[in-house]
Amino acid sequence: MFVSRNIGMKHFLILALLVFSFSCGKSSGGDGLERSVDVLSANQYFEAMNNHRVSLGLRPLTYSVVIEEQAGEHATNMARGLTPFGHFGMSFRCNNIQVSLGSSACGEIVAKGQETAGSVLSSWLSSSSHKAEIENPNWTHTGIAVEKSFLGTPYWTQIFIRID
Repeated sequence: MFVSRNIGMKHFLILALLVFSFSCGKSSGGDGLERSVDVLSANQYFEAMNNHRVSLGLRPLTYSVVIEEQAGEHATNMARGLTPFGHFGMSFRCNNIQVSLGSSACGEIVAKGQETAGSVLSSWLSSSSHKAEIENPNWTHTGIAVEKSFLGTPYWTQIFIRID
């Protein structure tokens, strides 16, 4: 009897440790999903991206929490393997943003594996299609999210919109 209690207690402690470890460093996105938020990286990226736009004579983008929530849900789903890496569901995200903010256009870029704000910006600017989104003079607002998978791989999503 002592052995079975000991094993039961061992399993309980392991379970408690797992629950605790998955709850640390998490933030609710307001959508019922719990996701780890690398706010510093997203803020650093936003600042660097806007500095790049301004250096080209473009207006800086306005940050939107509404857009960030949609980007965050997508980054979370990719990091958890619930959605394949890419733009699956983009029209749904853009429609949600349009309903909330009245946007007239929407674009999205994603990245996987870049550890820092500087590395993701450099990667996106090295790709003609991603660079075109970042440098699009028609965009007025954006939201950015980065989520790490259970293995620590960062998944980035940036959504752009135009509000007339």
